[in-house]
Amino acid sequence: AAVRPDLGQVLPTLLVSVDGVGPLLVLKTASGSAGAITEALDQAGWAEIIGTIAGDDTVLVITRSQRMREAIASRIKGFVKK
Repeated sequence: AAVRPDLGQVLPTLLVSVDGVGPLLVLKTASGSAGAITEALDQAGWAEIIGTIAGDDTVLVITRSQRMREAIASRIKGFVKK
């Protein structure tokens, strides 16, 4: 089986910034690493997230509401704090 990326491993090293508007959360990542973060988020199975779309260095996270987007942003930032 393939090794699945873990949020606790990929976010601190690959996440550059977190921003959003309404129910949409935009994660900027190190070049070429959006896919790893997207896969880790999908594997985490957070119910607030409807879906994710990965580019090269950007992940679009679609949540169910602005409140849920803010909660997810806080949770993601929590992984990055040293």
